[in-house]
Amino acid sequence: MTRPAVATTLTARAWEPAFASLVRSTATLRLVARAYRAEEIDVTSPDVLLVGAEVPWVDEIRIVDWRRRGIRVIAIHTGHDRAARAALAEAGADLVLPDTTSPLALIRHAEIEATRPRQSPAVARVVLVTGPRGAPGRTTVSLMLAGLLRRKVSTALLDLDPPAIGMRLRLPPRIDASPRPVDSVTVFAGVHAPRDPARAVLRARASEGVEVVVVDAGPMPLSEDLLRLTDSVVMVCRAEPVSLLRSATALRAWWRPQPIVVVNQADKDTDLRPVRAALGLEPVVVPTIEPTQASWPEVPESLWAVADLLDDDLVAH
Repeated sequence: MTRPAVATTLTARAWEPAFASLVRSTATLRLVARAYRAEEIDVTSPDVLLVGAEVPWVDEIRIVDWRRRGIRVIAIHTGHDRAARAALAEAGADLVLPDTTSPLALIRHAEIEATRPRQSPAVARVVLVTGPRGAPGRTTVSLMLAGLLRRKVSTALLDLDPPAIGMRLRLPPRIDASPRPVDSVTVFAGVHAPRDPARAVLRARASEGVEVVVVDAGPMPLSEDLLRLTDSVVMVCRAEPVSLLRSATALRAWWRPQPIVVVNQADKDTDLRPVRAALGLEPVVVPTIEPTQASWPEVPESLWAVADLLDDDLVAH
C-alpha cells in the first residue's frame, strides 16, 4: 500500500522541523516537500498539506485552490492567535490546530485526513491568450473566446494587461479588479496590472462554479509562475515580418504548453507560408472584424475551431 504523501510550508516555527524530522524517521507518511514557494506544492501535489499561518503566501485563495485539487489542508497557528485560527477556519482549512500540538499528534491527524476520500478535482481550466508586442489583437481574441466558451461552460475573463477589457466591455473603472458579471461571464478587469499575475489567475480560478478562465495575459515573454497555472495557450500574431519575428523570438524560449497560433486581421488570400516557416506551427486565421456595440465581438467561423479544441480539453479534464 502506498504511503500517503504529506508536505509542509517551510517555516522557522518549531512545529515544522519537528514534524518533518519525525515523519522521516517513521514509515507511515512520505514527506514530498517542505515548500518555500507555493509552486513546490503545485508540483508535488501531496495528499495532505500542513501550512503555517505565519507564511505570507498562505491565504484564502490558495487554500481554496488546494482543496479543490483534492489536497487536504491542516493549518497550524500560534496558540494565542485567535484571529489567525478564525481566519484559517473561514478560509476553508480541513483542520485548524495550535502549534503546541505534538509532532506525533500532527502525524496522526495527517494520517486521518489522508484516509478520507479525496475530492474529485474541480479546478477551472486556464486558457491564456498572449502574443508579441505591437497590438496584434490579444484583447479582441480574448473577448471572442470568452464569448464563445460562455455558451458551453461557466466562464471567467481575467485582464492582466489593463485597461483594454474593461473599456471594451464599458465597465466603470476599478482599481481592485473585483469580479463583475457581464452576460454570464465573471470579469476581472481593473485599471492597473496586478502585482502578482499568478495569484490573480488563482483568484479567478477559485471563483465559485467557474469551469474555464480566459486570461488576456499581455505580451510575451511570460513568467514561469504564470505558465505553470496554464492549461492551454493561444498566441495571437499578424502575418507581418515584425510580428512574426517577435513571435519566433519569444517561441525560442517557450517551454509549455504548445500554443495554438492565431493570425489576426488576415483573410483567405493571406499567404501563410511565412507564418509556418517562422513559427513551425499551423495557424488559425481570424479575419478583420468590424467593431460593434455588443459586449462580445462577432466571432469568425475560423475561431470556432480554436474553441472546439479548448472544449475538447475541458471534456478530457
